[in-house]
Amino acid sequence: MEMLMKLRNAVMSVLLLLVCMALINANAEAGAGDAVKSRTQFTSSSWKSGQNMFYSDTFWRGGDCASTVDLGDGRVLWLFADSYIGVKPPYLRDICCVKMIRNCMGIQTGYDPSTADFKVYWPGTKDSPEAFFPAEDTSWFWPGNGIRIDDVLIVFLMRVCDSDSGLGFVTCGYAAFLISDIDGDPGEWSISRLELPDNPFGIMLGAATIFEPPYLYAFSVKEPGDHAVYLARWHIDSLLAGTTQAIEWWTGDSSAWVLESKMTRGPAVLFTDGETEFSIVYDSRTDQYLSIQTVGFGAADIMMRTSPALSGPWSALQLVYEPPEKNKPGVIIYAVKAHPELIGAGLIISYNTNASMEIIIADTTIYYPRLIRLNWSE
Repeated sequence: MEMLMKLRNAVMSVLLLLVCMALINANAEAGAGDAVKSRTQFTSSSWKSGQNMFYSDTFWRGGDCASTVDLGDGRVLWLFADSYIGVKPPYLRDICCVKMIRNCMGIQTGYDPSTADFKVYWPGTKDSPEAFFPAEDTSWFWPGNGIRIDDVLIVFLMRVCDSDSGLGFVTCGYAAFLISDIDGDPGEWSISRLELPDNPFGIMLGAATIFEPPYLYAFSVKEPGDHAVYLARWHIDSLLAGTTQAIEWWTGDSSAWVLESKMTRGPAVLFTDGETEFSIVYDSRTDQYLSIQTVGFGAADIMMRTSPALSGPWSALQLVYEPPEKNKPGVIIYAVKAHPELIGAGLIISYNTNASMEIIIADTTIYYPRLIRLNWSE
């Protein structure tokens, strides 16, 4: 009974957070204002043979977030948040046999998910799994985005704390870890904490990242708040040296990039109707950047905006894909991420589905990442 209550509370906490996020973003399309029109034409479709990869791990029974990083040599890192781990035979997602941990990592071997091998990693023992990024006091971490630079991996995470509010938790900051020795399995990696600056703007760093030498760009979001999106950057030499205080923000004026220590006002808003979980990728075919996110709560749609430059102007949102799970009562759709390192289409996108404990036990396809394929029109 105690395990059941913990699992129920974990699922309901996620659902309540998503309600809050969606209410803030309910008018996302209207908020685009006079943004430029997208010039991206494409077709989209589900990719069941690709997403079957996620069912192949013997003990991992689903998780959300689902960001990816190309580790090279055909290896792709998956960053998962709340995940169900099988701890007792038959290792099914049921109250008898699973435990939830706050985050873990998966390794995909082969860039095509429809033919790749897949294994999930977490510390601890077989019957007592633990989070890859451990909790701190009463707080825990949900992964945001990661990026490989040379021989190191940088992972940004959302820090979440217990709260006396109706949600039971609240976002209470952010963190980043520097990981080396990434050629082996995650259990062999060397991990150190990057001490990120506490910006005075209430902006969560690292929801989405892009490396364009010599800068690491971090798309960052007002969270808690209205989910407006901002852009920060570090020179990679200073970041790898641990000098994270040398952060610059896009201000949108003639000064453009300004060191945080020299700013007299807040950074410029790139767009006002973002999300805490989204992706920014570069599309070489159309020579523009793509921002992928959900719009709506529960029966949400997958949407995209485009820009010729990281700093904008960003287009209005356009529909990418209408998930069939919109027609399933009690199912919510969220956590959209783009995966440019995967092959099998012009661009692979994932999204997650969630529901009450009763539903996700009855329907074991829910709470695994779903994959869709985008192919550009000629």
